Amino acid sequence: MANKFLIFGFLIFLSCTHDEPNENIAKDNITVDALYKYDLPADGCDWHFQIIGKSEILQLVEDDASKLKTEILKKEAKKVIGLPNVTVELSYKLTGKTQKVQCGWNKTQDMQEINIIKVEIR
Repeated sequence: MANKFLIFGFLIFLSCTHDEPNENIAKDNITVDALYKYDLPADGCDWHFQIIGKSEILQLVEDDASKLKTEILKKEAKKVIGLPNVTVELSYKLTGKTQKVQCGWNKTQDMQEINIIKVEIR
């Protein structure tokens, strides 16, 4: 009888500690259409991602590890009314940090920092 409890307990332990590969990572990833834009000359902000939701506009900035991916976007950006921007499909993960981004004359704005998993130009 004690052996049955031991085996049962061991099986419960295994079921609680087993995770599917990348299961937790996939839950944290967010994929959306976004605009990567630079509107500092028009009293807007330095390069950042803008996501327009139903009730709010979200502004995000890439972390240091994602800078190479955004450098490519800057080269592909088209000027709309004189300001460069590019529409992208963005897959990212929030880092839990914020960064100060230059917005307007001698002002900064705190934006949520993201780690870019994947970005594709639309």
